[in-house]
Amino acid sequence: MSRKYIFFKHLIFYNVCLILLYSCATQKVELSQTPIPFDSAVRTMVHHLFNEIRNDQNIFEKLGQINVVLDPIVDASSGEIVKVSRQIEQIFFEENQKNFSDFAFNRMTSQNLPDAQYVINGLIYFDEYKNAKTPKKYYHLSASAINLKNRKKIAEFSVWILEQDLDYTPSPFYQDSPIYLKDKRIESLKIIVESPIGDEADEVYYDSLDIHALVIEAETFYEQKDYQKALTLFQKAQKRPDGQLMRTYAGLYETYVKLGQKDKATKAFGQLLILSLKENNKLNIKFLFDVNSPEFIDDAGLIKEYMAWLQMIAQYFQENNQCFQIAGHCSRTGTAAYNDKLSLSRALTVQKLMQAYLPDIMQRTTVVGKGFRENLVGIGTDDARDAIDRRVEILVMNCSQ
Repeated sequence: MSRKYIFFKHLIFYNVCLILLYSCATQKVELSQTPIPFDSAVRTMVHHLFNEIRNDQNIFEKLGQINVVLDPIVDASSGEIVKVSRQIEQIFFEENQKNFSDFAFNRMTSQNLPDAQYVINGLIYFDEYKNAKTPKKYYHLSASAINLKNRKKIAEFSVWILEQDLDYTPSPFYQDSPIYLKDKRIESLKIIVESPIGDEADEVYYDSLDIHALVIEAETFYEQKDYQKALTLFQKAQKRPDGQLMRTYAGLYETYVKLGQKDKATKAFGQLLILSLKENNKLNIKFLFDVNSPEFIDDAGLIKEYMAWLQMIAQYFQENNQCFQIAGHCSRTGTAAYNDKLSLSRALTVQKLMQAYLPDIMQRTTVVGKGFRENLVGIGTDDARDAIDRRVEILVMNCSQ
């Protein structure tokens, strides 16, 4: 009997054993249609997605490690990575080490993306659960797995979370951003999450994975307070044609501020301003107001930064001879009438402060208060978790209007 024959005989036996093992491990996971505890929901998600990835492997691929990267779960309303996203990520790592040692699993970076076979991504959002007798809002978590070789969606998982108090505080990078950074990639990710298994990943998301991985890496260094490394990566992204993103210039602005490079920070903010207006035709500015007040929060450092933002925004509209609407928003506490009045007062505060830099602002602007009618989170906690609901929007308008 030849050595080659013995080798192939053992190989066939080994693969048959693998198939039997994996068939036991990949039984159908029951997807709960009622809200379940957070920890159980995420661990069930990990098992379902990882087992479906195993099922997608051919017989020879199963002989080696499976390289999977995680595109951090983001809030569908704001596009931000929030603290509960990191908690979800930690559970993924725990289950990987405990039950899926054949997976090489990491947060997506520019280094590990080229060797990755699959990417897992997802969204979390606060939505109305309509299956109950009395509709009530819960957090809803959805995730997908994409085969990076054929770009097809091969698995999905969707679950309602029982807890109402998830930590929705933005991660440091997003908390420090002067504007909300939701872009076309988030809309593309929504398309993927909602698409059937077997469909190809939406091209906007798939084609941006390379630059997205680089920016994620930069954001991670920022979160770790290694601002010099973060700056180096944001500068690297800036030099690329596909790196002309709001997140790139927000990152440059934030790291320049942290490193005390004021002039460079001002220039980066100007680019961020232009990109946001070009992509969204509006600015979602992060102004923090005192609770139940039209005045900015009592923080001298923040107010100084706000005034710098307002000066640059006013200068932009002056130089481009454009008109705009200032829209105030409130979080969902108190009556609708009270919040309509409060949101209008906040918009008027911004208009008045900008007048020092744009003397004819009364002729260039309209001011509206939208109360909580256009809440993006809507949990009414009046803290960092729903800060986006207390935003001020600046929207470009035709001057004839």
